Amino acid sequence: MAMSRKSRRAVLAGVALVLLAGNLWWFTRPAPVSAPIFELGADTGRATVSAQRVPELPRFDAARGDWRVSDRPIGSIAARIERFTPAGAGVRDGFVTVALERGASAEDMRRMLLSLLDTGICAVGVVQDGEPAAADGSHAVPVQRIVSVRGQDGARVLCVPRDQSAAAASSASR
Repeated sequence: MAMSRKSRRAVLAGVALVLLAGNLWWFTRPAPVSAPIFELGADTGRATVSAQRVPELPRFDAARGDWRVSDRPIGSIAARIERFTPAGAGVRDGFVTVALERGASAEDMRRMLLSLLDTGICAVGVVQDGEPAAADGSHAVPVQRIVSVRGQDGARVLCVPRDQSAAAASSASR
């Protein structure tokens, strides 16, 4: 059956409108938001670290995938958990204070935080090399809650404190 001029014009006008709408959508849509490689929560307190103690702080060696003090591997980063004083202030589950190289990249920080998540440590204070000390020779280090870190596979990994089971954490996040 042959198309009349009127119906052909209506079909062409409809196709033109669909193409126009597609172009408008394509060029005006918002850019996709990439997920951050790690998320830190608000400061939960401050730890004081003397300048003499900074060289003794654990450092994550991303190339080796382990924690080291003075370039020697340490048994467990969990053994370095500290608590705020007085009791009940700050982070309930404790925290670790670590050192980070001055030239460390965001990827180095992500690997370090992912290592802490793997051991169930969800709060960290970071002293960066070269950071000036206060007049009394100490560093006031903000302790921050680790919310999430992008895993090796690109998936978002939430922090689960080591005294909390994975089942409880998954039901708490719903």
